[in-house]
Amino acid sequence: MRNFYWFVFHLIVGLWLIISPFALGFTDMAQPYWNAIAVGAVVVVSSVLALSFNREHVQLFHGERKAA
Repeated sequence: MRNFYWFVFHLIVGLWLIISPFALGFTDMAQPYWNAIAVGAVVVVSSVLALSFNREHVQLFHGERKAA
């Protein structure tokens, strides 16, 4: 369960990276703008995949333990 909070934290950080160019006002600088968007998107996608894998992993192992 402790890993769940880290995945959610990474999801929030990734969303902040995507929003930060607009919130902090550096949309006129192309390289930092696209860097924040790209890194944020990678972090969001990886955290969503990790959350879905973690959920399937937990259900699989808890299901096996109950059946045994």
